[in-house]
Amino acid sequence: MRKYIILLLIMIFPSLCLGEKIIIGEKSFLEQYLLGGIVAEHLKNAGFEVEEKPGILTTSLRSELVQGKVHMYWEYTGTAARALIDMSDRATFQNPELLYQAVKKADRKNGIIWLNRTEINNGWVLAAKKATSEYTPKYIPETIEELATIINKGQAVTIVMLSTFYNRKGDGFKFLENHYGFNVPLKNLVLVGEGESLGILKRGKADFAIGYGTDPEIENFGLYIVQDNQRFWPAYNPVLTIREEILSRYPQISALVNSLVPHLDQEAIIRMNYRVKFGKEPIKKVISEFLIRKGLL
Repeated sequence: MRKYIILLLIMIFPSLCLGEKIIIGEKSFLEQYLLGGIVAEHLKNAGFEVEEKPGILTTSLRSELVQGKVHMYWEYTGTAARALIDMSDRATFQNPELLYQAVKKADRKNGIIWLNRTEINNGWVLAAKKATSEYTPKYIPETIEELATIINKGQAVTIVMLSTFYNRKGDGFKFLENHYGFNVPLKNLVLVGEGESLGILKRGKADFAIGYGTDPEIENFGLYIVQDNQRFWPAYNPVLTIREEILSRYPQISALVNSLVPHLDQEAIIRMNYRVKFGKEPIKKVISEFLIRKGLL
C-alpha cells in the first residue's frame, strides 16, 4: 500500500525526479547513521537522489544546515532546547510535546522546519546493575528520589559519567544534584570519555552510571534504569529538521518522512543499535530489513 502512495506522490509532484541531490547530514555516532540512512533509503525509494554526510559534530552540523551545506538532519529536542529556548522553563522541559512545539516554533524564524516528533528518547538516564545469582548490588533504588534518600542518609555511592556532563549547563550532574537535593563528593565520581560509562559500571567499578536512553549496553550488560520520577531531564526526541527552501521545493518530503515516524520507537532503535554494535551486522542490512519489515521498502 505504501509503495502505491509513493508512486502517487511522484505522479502528483513530478519535480521529485528532476535530479537535485538531497544532502542528509548525520552526527558522529551510530544512532545518527541509522536514522539518516533510514531517511536516505526511504527518499531514494521515492525517486530522490540522496547523499549522506556522516560523522559531523553537532555544532558543525547545525551550522551546515543553516548555511545550506546540508539540507536536513535528525536533531534532538533536548539538544536544540539548550540553544533555542529558556532552559529555566521547567513546565516546558518536563513535557516532551511542549518541548517539541517550543523548539519547532523558535527555529521557524531561522528557516528551519521540524517535521513530526518520534517517540524515541535518547535522553540522559541513570543506570545500575541488576541483581543476579552472582552479583548483589549494595543499593537497588527504583527512582532517583530514592537514591537521593540513600545518599542523604550518609551512604557512599560511586557514580561514573562523561566528564563533560558533570558541569553541563541546565541538565548536567550538578543540576541533577541540586534538583533532587543530594550531593556526591567529587572523590566518589568517576569522570570518563564518551561511551565508557556503562562498561565501567558493568565491570563493577561504580554503583551507578549516567548513559543514554537508547544505549544497547543497558540490556546487553544486564543493567536497569533508575527512574527520573520528577522528570528532571528533558526528552531528547529525534526529529528531522529540514531547510524551509528545500521543503518548499519538495513538499512531498514532509509526508514521506512523517510516514516513517510511527515506526521509529524506543524498542526499534535500541534493537538496531544492538544489531550493529554487538551483532556486528552491516548498517545497510539493518536499515533495509527494518524498512522491509515495516512495509516501507
